[in-house]
Amino acid sequence: MADQIVVVKTTVGNAEEARTLADALVGENLVACAQCTSAAVESTYVWKGELHHESEIQVWLKTSVDREPTVRDRLSQLHPYDVPEILSWTVRANSAYAAWVRRACNPL
Repeated sequence: MADQIVVVKTTVGNAEEARTLADALVGENLVACAQCTSAAVESTYVWKGELHHESEIQVWLKTSVDREPTVRDRLSQLHPYDVPEILSWTVRANSAYAAWVRRACNPL
């Protein structure tokens, strides 16, 4: 559908890591927009048998449907975590925004 885009979410340990991912993915025309939260969220999880509580920054990325697999692959390569959270949703957007996302992710 012409009004579909993909939203990809990940988390990183700090604002510098978030900006590094955002700059790379936008700079490589893989995503049209990256939004990094300014307030940390607290994540609770078990890693290597131990309970952890960590502050993390959420990074929300907007891309075109056809670029989503490449975004996921590139995000995996760039991400500082051994096992990063990379979640994606196909969503409907208003037509002008969806068209802008497609143009930004496919500039040729």
